[in-house]
Amino acid sequence: MNVALISLLPLDVTGGGELYTLETAQAIAASGDDVILAAPVRVPPAQTNLTTRLSTPFVWTDLRSDGSPDVIEWSELLTRLADRDRVWVHQYLATDLVFDVIASTASDQDLLLTSLGFEPLRAVFTDLYQPCHRHHVVEISAYAARRAGAYARHASWAHAAIWRSDLGVIDDCDRRGHEYLALGRVLPHKGLETTIDALEPDEVLHIVGPAPDDAYASFLRERGRDKHVQFHGCLPRADVRQLIKQTTGLISASTHQLFDGRLIEQPELLGLVLCEALRDGTLPVASDVPAYREVMGSVGLTDWTFHEGDTQGLRGCLSRLAALPANGRRERITAARESLAAKFAWDDYWPRVCARIEDTSRCA
Repeated sequence: MNVALISLLPLDVTGGGELYTLETAQAIAASGDDVILAAPVRVPPAQTNLTTRLSTPFVWTDLRSDGSPDVIEWSELLTRLADRDRVWVHQYLATDLVFDVIASTASDQDLLLTSLGFEPLRAVFTDLYQPCHRHHVVEISAYAARRAGAYARHASWAHAAIWRSDLGVIDDCDRRGHEYLALGRVLPHKGLETTIDALEPDEVLHIVGPAPDDAYASFLRERGRDKHVQFHGCLPRADVRQLIKQTTGLISASTHQLFDGRLIEQPELLGLVLCEALRDGTLPVASDVPAYREVMGSVGLTDWTFHEGDTQGLRGCLSRLAALPANGRRERITAARESLAAKFAWDDYWPRVCARIEDTSRCA
């Protein structure tokens, strides 16, 4: 089978969405199918005219080739889709380029659509999109699939977060007591102020990830001025994994209620960092936003969640974690990783997606 995987956002930074797309391409290739990967050179506007869209530069990479990627215009990319059995668009709610793909796919091609959380086009897409029996909305969680019900006939979903080969032995030799990690883009919906407020004087918080929102970053630095908060910025993946292995736990405090009073519709669609923490032998502690509840429930860690924005609730989790004997913590992580390997593995992700497509096709 020939697959074109198109991200409508660039893949030149390391974030949850970008990583998800890259791993998806590897999962398709690992299953034996031919896959090309395409992404824009820079972030395209949410909406623009057709002439501008068609000249948008994209990087086109054939995963079977050792040669350099091509940089082509969007118009050329759309033409190249003709020989693909399946066309898969990631971040389809990011820009109106998605409508060009819909118009370009033929009646004998399957079109897959997956949101990774960046959704400025959501209202427009909901109003304009007309579902077709060869279109398949395949989201990254059951929560994301429910949200797609506003415009999709049969939205499905499949979890993926880790490769089974990466689940090594849990090693606590370098584990540091009372140190915690927050991982991901430093943005208001991450609720990092809740984590900072929950810290005791002898505890350390490592914050890893780019900080594109200057106002929020300044707010956090002031909030953590009298506490042990270390802002690392972006780190290589090897360094991130080492921090995960060294810290007491990973904290994800995402929230609908932002630091400046704003409310947002959805802060998370999956929660890759929770799975990455377990992969590397660290217990995750998470707020109870819907996507996090789904992940934590799936791996048997619901008791390590707290109500979003609840500093005292998080404090309670951290106190329990600090008091948890090493063998008890290892038992919980081991059991959770067994569920992770069974339900969240990239190893069989593409076959599971294909099975969901066949299921929804029979329902159409």
